[in-house]
Amino acid sequence: MHGWEEGNMKYTRYLIYGRPLRPEKLGAIAIPSAIMGIAFVMLFLPQAALVDLVRYFMLRYRIYQRRQKNLNYVKVVLRSLGHPETDEMIKLLIAA
Repeated sequence: MHGWEEGNMKYTRYLIYGRPLRPEKLGAIAIPSAIMGIAFVMLFLPQAALVDLVRYFMLRYRIYQRRQKNLNYVKVVLRSLGHPETDEMIKLLIAA
């Protein structure tokens, strides 16, 4: 393994193969911390998922708009050249 690979994976390897948290040493603070952590995840995880879902749909809509704009441009070019707007001609110009 190269040096740069070890440096990039150092903390991931530690989390996977090591024991970063030792439950026996945490004591009484572990239970309230776990409750707060679970509450935090339950509160903010659905909101983050909703934001990601909205961003995904906005991206898909923008991609759809771009395709429609390109399709309309191809149709205008075909009309200006006096060619019929057939699916073959449209696909040919889009592929070019």
